[in-house]
Amino acid sequence: MSVPGRASAERAAGAAPPEGRDVGGAKDTSAHDGAGRTLRLLLTVPTEVLIDRPVVKVVATGAEGSFCLLPRHLDLASVLVPGLLTFTSADGTESVVATDHGVLVKVGDDVRVACQRALEASDELEAERAVRERFHASSEREKRARAALARLEGDVVRRLGRLRERYGA
Repeated sequence: MSVPGRASAERAAGAAPPEGRDVGGAKDTSAHDGAGRTLRLLLTVPTEVLIDRPVVKVVATGAEGSFCLLPRHLDLASVLVPGLLTFTSADGTESVVATDHGVLVKVGDDVRVACQRALEASDELEAERAVRERFHASSEREKRARAALARLEGDVVRRLGRLRERYGA
C-alpha cells in the first residue's frame, strides 16, 4: 500500500526508488547503485552495424544541444545534428564517431543510433580529418549526380516541347 507523499519525500531525501517503480511518469528499471552498469551502444548506417559494444557514457549533439547519457538515466529520443558522438568504454577508453544527421533512442540500457553516414576515429582530430576527406568526397559525388539528373530532366522537358510542337498537343 502506498502512502501519499511518501515517494516525493523519499526522492527529496535522496533515496533511490525501488526497482520497477514509476518515477515522474518514467519507469525506473535500474538497480539501486549505478556502479558497474553499462549501456549497450548500437550505431548503424544504412549498409552496416558500425558499433555494437558496451559503454559507460555516451555524449551526443542533438537539435536542442549537447547531452550526456549514463546508466540509469531516463529514456529519451533525440534528433542528432552532424557532429561528434563520443563514448567511453568500461576501461575508460574514449572513442569518437563523426556522424551525419540521425536519430538517437535510449530505452533502458540500450542506446541506438541510426544515421546516414558515420566514421569512427581514435580522437577528434582524426575524426575531423576523416570527415573532410570522406564526407567531402561523398558531397562532391552527390553534387555531380544532382547535376547529371538536372541535365536529364532538362533534356526530357526539351523533347516533350518538341513533341508538343510537332503533334500540336
